[in-house]
Amino acid sequence: MKGPRCQYLSIEMYPLKPSSQKKARTVAENKDEDSDRKPHACLHIPAPKQPNEKFGDATKMLAIVKQGASQMRDSIGRRQRRDCPVVMSCVISWPEKVVNMHATDHKAWRGFAKKAFRWLRRRLESLGATFGYAVEHLDESHPHFHAHFHNNGASIKPCHPGHLAGKRYKAAMSKLQDDFNRDVAAEFGLLTRSPTPRKHIHGRAHKAGIRILKVQRPPVGWKAEKMAAARKRRLPRPRPDWQPDQAPSLKAGDLHKTSSASNLVPADSPPNIEMEQTRDRRKKRRGRP
Repeated sequence: MKGPRCQYLSIEMYPLKPSSQKKARTVAENKDEDSDRKPHACLHIPAPKQPNEKFGDATKMLAIVKQGASQMRDSIGRRQRRDCPVVMSCVISWPEKVVNMHATDHKAWRGFAKKAFRWLRRRLESLGATFGYAVEHLDESHPHFHAHFHNNGASIKPCHPGHLAGKRYKAAMSKLQDDFNRDVAAEFGLLTRSPTPRKHIHGRAHKAGIRILKVQRPPVGWKAEKMAAARKRRLPRPRPDWQPDQAPSLKAGDLHKTSSASNLVPADSPPNIEMEQTRDRRKKRRGRP
């Protein structure tokens, strides 16, 4: 790999359900499905593969979080907010690309991942977090692993090193990166920050690339069933009491005289049962006979 090699450590928090104002926000269950490489949850990956290694059980962790969140109450008996962050997801990546890795690189990555995972777990558990599960992925550009932590259904913010510092959020997160480099990454020749500026990818370009991948890959699972049902609803439904081959030919005097030309129908055409049922229901709601 040319140029300086830098570390990558990120921490994000996710709720069980999104708020009504932010419906597109990722929730904990979607993140777990993405980590487990469920087909409908990893459309941003061209060729997804099953996780290389797994520690813990995602289903068990979600069950504990859901049960705990349902029982949480504040000092006056109110339930916990539905969009309260309850799961913390951490990602640690290796700077070498998977396609360029050799046997020695894989060995270095294994040693780095083990030491980084132990350090991360020890650091977050000291803040009160509980380890849920971890997975390793080798099907993206760089090898990385996800580690998920929870607080038994309560808010995970008190266990987040940045939120724990309050207004000194950025300083606390910078200290976390420096501590990680001092204790783990520096041993493997990784820098905390790159001396060269990073090329910024605009959010629109990133989303456009994801949309292209979604179009190229056909939907599977529940999304494919939903799209098939939508296509079926758009098709014209045949009327059970009307046969097109038995339709009478229209004549000059066979049309009802109505106020609109669009409502002209044959006099001997069969009744529209659905329309009559809808009309009856409206009359009942208005109290008319």
